[in-house]
Amino acid sequence: MRNEKPDSIHHILGLTNKDISTTKKDALGNTRKPEKKYKDWGVFGLGYCPGASCIVSTYRFKNNTLKFVDRFKKICVHEIGHNLGLKHCLNESCVMRDAAESIKTIDLVELNLCDACRLKIK
Repeated sequence: MRNEKPDSIHHILGLTNKDISTTKKDALGNTRKPEKKYKDWGVFGLGYCPGASCIVSTYRFKNNTLKFVDRFKKICVHEIGHNLGLKHCLNESCVMRDAAESIKTIDLVELNLCDACRLKIK
């Protein structure tokens, strides 16, 4: 029998064109108010922080073909950033900035980590 090497996959990025959602919670772990709005909250992506997997959905931004690839790359990098332990960043140009309930936020960030986020993952 051959000597098998351990699996070398450390992170998995799932991709879908279906809608995905989560329940948006406050600092105490309760569903944000108004509950009707935040109980089934549609998102661009979800990633464990830290973790080994994340998912990105093109469902909420596929209608704009001019910005599709740029948005797709930024959201993928953002979710992998969560897998690497990065939380949302306050730097307005950092790809780890929270989308703040708007696709426009994603259009405004760069496809780069700020210096502070880059240092956190070395």
